[in-house]
Amino acid sequence: MGFEEREAELRASNERQRQDTQRRLKRIEEKRRALESKNSMKVSFAFSDDEMESAMNKLVDAAWRYDKNMPGAPCLDAFEVHSIPAHVFQDQLKKAFRLVASPQELGAIMHYFDPSDSGILHCETFLKKFFTLGFDERQRQKAEWRKHQNDLIDRNKKEEMKREILKANKLSYSNADHSYTESDFQSAFAKMTTGAMKYSKVGPGAVGLEAFEAVDMLPHVFREQLKMVFNVQVSLPELWALIDYFDKESVGSINCKYFLMQFLRTGIEERDRIRVGWRQEIETKHKRDEEKARKVEAAKQEKAWAEADFDFLESDFDSVMHKFIDLCYNYDPRQLGAAGLVAFECDSLTPAVFREMVKRTFGLKLGPRELGAIVSYFDVSNKHVVACSMFLNSIVQVRVKCEDFRTKKDQSKDRAELLKVLKDSYRSRVARNISLDARPWRE
Repeated sequence: MGFEEREAELRASNERQRQDTQRRLKRIEEKRRALESKNSMKVSFAFSDDEMESAMNKLVDAAWRYDKNMPGAPCLDAFEVHSIPAHVFQDQLKKAFRLVASPQELGAIMHYFDPSDSGILHCETFLKKFFTLGFDERQRQKAEWRKHQNDLIDRNKKEEMKREILKANKLSYSNADHSYTESDFQSAFAKMTTGAMKYSKVGPGAVGLEAFEAVDMLPHVFREQLKMVFNVQVSLPELWALIDYFDKESVGSINCKYFLMQFLRTGIEERDRIRVGWRQEIETKHKRDEEKARKVEAAKQEKAWAEADFDFLESDFDSVMHKFIDLCYNYDPRQLGAAGLVAFECDSLTPAVFREMVKRTFGLKLGPRELGAIVSYFDVSNKHVVACSMFLNSIVQVRVKCEDFRTKKDQSKDRAELLKVLKDSYRSRVARNISLDARPWRE
């Protein structure tokens, strides 16, 4: 009983496995047929002539654009097999060459490489023909570009010749009015003089004179050469004035040798004239500067002397001498500061400078008449300046005399006597100087 049941279960299990295997194989077959049906829809050999032409144009365009030596060029490993079906070929066209083809265009391409329409592409044959198409197309484009360039050059030459002919006809001036006025003559030669002065054949960027090596030159050519070589632009009346002057044989053209000799000589003479003018201008400027400096210095001296009033009274002299005696009495070299008496180490000082220096050094403030009086006292050169050596020696001498009455309570008598000594010294010095008034001060 148990054996029969086990046999029946085993047979049932085997039957189920056989049925499952059949169903699985059937599904695989259905998927394969569906895939084949789908892939067969990607290619259609029922293409028209227009679709054939469109497919070949795309293929040729992809062939000449592809260059395996360029960086980033797609890899062609997929074509290293013996053959590939149509749907794989379509995917590789898109990935490797960026060629997107419709089913009819794909069928046209397949037919081009496989006339038997087997649906299988031979890879080696495809690559050979593909590279050949690319090479032929590049050669065709190069030839077409060279032809286009040659045609363009020929067309430009023809247009240039037409322009030259028109320009020559326009500039020949055969029917132009050859009259000019005196002002045109003067203007033309003024421009020529300026151009000759500026031109230098050894200067940077200078244009050569090869064009003027000919015997003569027609008017329109002469006008163009003036503009190109010398940067001289003349009007038609000015041109006729120059032609009339340089055409010695009256043949209607310029004598190049005579013109060039005259032009270069004019340039040399004009540059020499400008140099002379420059030197004269520099000399005149130096004289103006010297005169200006002299006037400024005179103004400074006048200003310096203007601060002192030399028309002073005896009371002004007494006042400033009292201040001078106090200066000597209180003089202490240790209280002068770091500068000391450096300001008085020169030969002389003008009234204004002396006034400022005694104010800074000794704190002595002077009025205009007091300044005039003290400057007159220390003026040994009769130039209204202070002799610094006399001023410093007087400080030492008066300070020594001040030491005699420094300990006295009543110093008025001694100060009066010292003042009298200073006044007598000044009177005697004035009296000895015959160029001064006998009176040392105004009464």
